[in-house]
Amino acid sequence: SEQDFGIKRMLHHLELRFLQSIRHLFNNGQTIPARIAISLSGGLDSMCLTHLLHKVNQHENLGIQIHTISMDHGLRDESSEEINFIGEEIKKLGLYETFHNSKLNFAELKPEDSFEEVARVQRYNTLHSICQNFEIHHLMTGHHFDDNLETFVLRLFGNSGIMGLRGIQRKSIAPSPQSPNESMHRLNLIRPLLDFTKMELYTYAKENNIKWVEDHTNGLEITKRNTVRSYLRQNPSKQLELVEVYNQVLEFTDMIEHRVDQVYQTLRNDQKIDFSARGLRIQFDNKILDENSNLVIAVLLFKLFYPYSPSSNYHYSFHKVLKTIPALKSQKQFTLLQLKWNLVHNENTTVLTIRKQNTPTPSSQNIMIPPLSHTKWFLFDNIYWFQFINPSSREQHLLLKSITIADKPARAKIGGKS
Repeated sequence: SEQDFGIKRMLHHLELRFLQSIRHLFNNGQTIPARIAISLSGGLDSMCLTHLLHKVNQHENLGIQIHTISMDHGLRDESSEEINFIGEEIKKLGLYETFHNSKLNFAELKPEDSFEEVARVQRYNTLHSICQNFEIHHLMTGHHFDDNLETFVLRLFGNSGIMGLRGIQRKSIAPSPQSPNESMHRLNLIRPLLDFTKMELYTYAKENNIKWVEDHTNGLEITKRNTVRSYLRQNPSKQLELVEVYNQVLEFTDMIEHRVDQVYQTLRNDQKIDFSARGLRIQFDNKILDENSNLVIAVLLFKLFYPYSPSSNYHYSFHKVLKTIPALKSQKQFTLLQLKWNLVHNENTTVLTIRKQNTPTPSSQNIMIPPLSHTKWFLFDNIYWFQFINPSSREQHLLLKSITIADKPARAKIGGKS
C-alpha cells in the first residue's frame, strides 16, 4: 500500500480548496483552533464537510479535535434511525468519541408559536451547551454556494437592502442562548464551503463513497426556499444570470466592508472611539462624514451599536440606520434601535454619544442564590450578562430590574449616577 512505502497521498483538488478556505478563515492558518465542532445533519453538505475537515486535518497534521453534533427533531418516523446512521458513519472516521447527539423537545409548543423559531432557539441553546462543556468556540456548518444564491433570491423578493443581499457570511457569531440561566458562551459560526457548489459536493461524495441522508421534504415546494431551489434547478440560464448579478453584489459589498474597516481603524488609531459600560462615544471629523457615503457610515455604526442595543429586531433594522445618517450633521437628539442618540456639532467635528433608552416597561427577574454558591451567567434585558455570588451560609433572594423613567427620583438621591 501507499502507507507501507511512506507515500503521502495527494489531496483531491476539492480538499486542497477546502484547506485553503479554512486557512484563510483562520488568519492564513496561524490561529486554527484545537477544537472545532460541526453541525452534522447527515445530509450531503454536512457529511462532505465532516469528511473534508477530517481528511485535511490528518493529511496536514493540523491537530484539530473534531466534534460532531447532531440533533433529532423527532418530526419524522425515520429521524432516530438517521441519528444511528450518522453515528455509524462517524465511527468509520474514528470520530465517535466526540460525537454528540441530542433530541429536541417540542412538548410545550403552543398553537400560536412559530415552530421554526422555537426549533431554531432550541438548536442554538443545544449547540451552545455542548460547545461550552467542551470549550469549543468554533462551529462549522455546511452552507454552500447554492444556499447563498437561494438566500440572495429570497432577499430580493423581500426587498432587502444592498448589505442584506450579501447573503450568508463566511464568519459570524451564533445567536446568544435565549432561555434564562443559560451559560455565557461566545460561539463563532464558520462556513468554509460557501465557494463550493452543490454539484461539486455531490461529485466528491460519489468519488469518495460518502453516504448521506436524503431529506425528501427538500424537494417539496412547501417553503419559499424550496420553491426558489426548484425554480433555479429547472431554469439553468436564469441561474447563470442570477449568479452574475450576485457576484457583482459581493464585489460591491466587499468594497464597502473594506472601506468601513479603514474608517474604523482610523477612528481607533486616533482614539476617537470610546467604549464604556454606560455607552459609546464617537468623535467624527466632518471630513470623514463628507468623504464617505451614507452606506459606509451606516454599516460602521450598525456594527458598533450592536453590543449596546436591546432591540430584539436589531438585525432587521439596518435600513433605519441608513435613513438616519443625513441627520447626523443637523439634529441634536433622537431615539433609534432603543438607543438615545446625542449629537454635538462643532466647526470641524461631530460627536455622537449613544446610550440605552430607559423604558417605561421594565425587565425584571427574581433570582435565588443557594448558600455558598453562585448563579450561572445569564442574559438580562437582551443586553447585560450577570452572575451573582452568595458567600454567606444563607439562601439569598434578589430582584433584578431595569431602570425606568419612574426611577428618576431614586437616581437623583444618589447624585444622578447610573
